[in-house]
Amino acid sequence: MKEYDFMKDLKKLTDECIADLRKIGIEPGKISRVYADGRSTRRWGVCKTKKGSGIFEIGISKCLLGDDVDEQQTKNTIIHE
Repeated sequence: MKEYDFMKDLKKLTDECIADLRKIGIEPGKISRVYADGRSTRRWGVCKTKKGSGIFEIGISKCLLGDDVDEQQTKNTIIHE
């Protein structure tokens, strides 16, 4: 995987996604953290939860956080997860 000198602000993008969802009447689940996943090579993102907890962790592939990737593609993946 290639390394990036400059990365998108994952917290800012996540906050924007949550705001966009709320604008259209969708309340996201409880998200404990959103993190840059440096291990993912075959997926853009992953959503994990501990069984029955209702609390989620979202991992976004570092491939989507580089400046050469359109911000909307990254936001689409966050929303999907």
